[in-house]
Amino acid sequence: MLVRPQRTKTRRFDKRGLGTSGYLNFARVIPQGLAVTLPAAVFAKFLLRLPGSTMLYFVMSGAIYLA
Repeated sequence: MLVRPQRTKTRRFDKRGLGTSGYLNFARVIPQGLAVTLPAAVFAKFLLRLPGSTMLYFVMSGAIYLA
């Protein structure tokens, strides 16, 4: 394979390496969670500064896009 899947790159850290269990059983969840949480916090700050109707339309359009 020319490109290895992410799970093969982090396999050595899974279960044994970080001693995680349950939802965090796979070590890749931790950095991926940070990669989602940090931009979401910045976006939330932007979203809360919008006028009420614009914020509502923005959230509705995002929900429709993701659905």
